Amino acid sequence: MADIQITGDSAWDMPPELLAEGFISVPLTVVLGDKEYLDGVNLTNDDIFAYFHSTGKTPKTAAIPPALYEETFSRALKTAGAVIHISLSSPLSACHNNAKLAAARFRDVYVVDGLTLSCGLALLGLRARDWAREGVPAAEIVARLEKARHKMQCSFVVDDLEFLHKGGRCGGVARFAASLLRIKPTILMDGSMSVGKKYLGVNFKTALDKFADDTFARRPHPDLRRVFITYSTAPADIVDAVREKVTARFNFEKVYVCHTGGTITSHCGENTLGIAFLGRWGGRGEVRSGD
Repeated sequence: MADIQITGDSAWDMPPELLAEGFISVPLTVVLGDKEYLDGVNLTNDDIFAYFHSTGKTPKTAAIPPALYEETFSRALKTAGAVIHISLSSPLSACHNNAKLAAARFRDVYVVDGLTLSCGLALLGLRARDWAREGVPAAEIVARLEKARHKMQCSFVVDDLEFLHKGGRCGGVARFAASLLRIKPTILMDGSMSVGKKYLGVNFKTALDKFADDTFARRPHPDLRRVFITYSTAPADIVDAVREKVTARFNFEKVYVCHTGGTITSHCGENTLGIAFLGRWGGRGEVRSGD
């Protein structure tokens, strides 16, 4: 990353092998009963589901405090000339505001509101790294990211709305109706979460098959550099089927299949799968400074 350090909230679900390439993840807090854990540090999805199945209670999450951002930015600036931090969507969390408060104490720290979650944020982080490696200045990278985020496709299908309901993201009536009618809803991310197409009376595998088709029908011109298939839990054959459908449809250079982290899992629950990629414009997907 040369002179620019890319950081992000742990809700970006950056796979460990990519984190190891020089990214820094700042952990949100996940609360299981009376115990607090750091997302990506001392918590696994198995811990979350074990807690849920033993207590019937869903986890709670807490935004990253300004002090932890300050510590992270200060440490990063010891070896980097600038820091670009990509935050969880501001309508969903106080993380963005807290990061901005911390960044105000430094001269060369930039905070970008990702306006998405999970691997949609990771895509922005990877794109920022591409530009940093090309020698693009930090302020210009930020301007490009603020345009690129509006070309983001990030959506997912949930098998059961209980976690979203208990986390305050889904009304009780909606959850009851979905359960009664065996609806598998698509959740769309565009700053906030909204409900897209609903798959009625089908199993999870069939819903995901239709979801993959509908995703690319709705966004038929992806940037072919990267695509993420991200899931909390799902049978291996279902994940493989989605991957095969994605790779058969488009010749992506990189296809990442990874798990959601503790923050996202705490809100989406079991049997959730999403697809994330950037849209294409400006030639082969390049985001031009004037676009």
